[in-house]
Amino acid sequence: MSKSKIADQQYTLICQLTPNVEQVIQTRVINIWETKIPTKNDGPVSLDYLLIDEKGDVVQAFCEYNQARWIKPLLKKDHIIRMRNFSVLNNLRRYRHAFSKVIIKITRNTSIKTLDEDFAKIPRTRFDFIGFEVMPSRWPDNVQLSDIVAQVTVITLPGHRGDGAKAPPRIVLDLKDESGLTTKAAIWDDFGDALNHEELLEKSKNGPILIAMK
Repeated sequence: MSKSKIADQQYTLICQLTPNVEQVIQTRVINIWETKIPTKNDGPVSLDYLLIDEKGDVVQAFCEYNQARWIKPLLKKDHIIRMRNFSVLNNLRRYRHAFSKVIIKITRNTSIKTLDEDFAKIPRTRFDFIGFEVMPSRWPDNVQLSDIVAQVTVITLPGHRGDGAKAPPRIVLDLKDESGLTTKAAIWDDFGDALNHEELLEKSKNGPILIAMK
């Protein structure tokens, strides 16, 4: 396997990650979130991360939430880290935050070291934007989570609040892209409550804003 090398230590690029092989990666943490199951009220099930390497490739990593307490201080957003003793699994998740075929599982045996910012040149983020005209072709495939740039034209607040699979979204956004095509985006749970609706509309009057559908 071809590997990059730095400071006499080899590490594997994200595009080369292979299940059931001991590997070391050197990446930047570009996003952190808690995964919840909307139909359950048991709290988060995992703590998840997006990692990017020097080539701009992205992979999702996660730990079970009962191990999150000790991992949180070690993996912070925008930090460059070197990690080893993790598991590489085939990515069978229904919703994927990265198009990698594998996903990383972090455990108590995982070694994580934070590196200085000037130690490696690694991008700070990556977006894979699609146009509204592409979205219908992705409708049957809910695995592909997408990024778009759009203007928010209307915010609707459904009147009924509830829990479970039949609960309506907290807010619905009417979106318009630069070519005039329109679509809607529904936001559930606390994510919708956390948005400042008036501020979102005001900012959108000045032009398109980034909608990261991650």
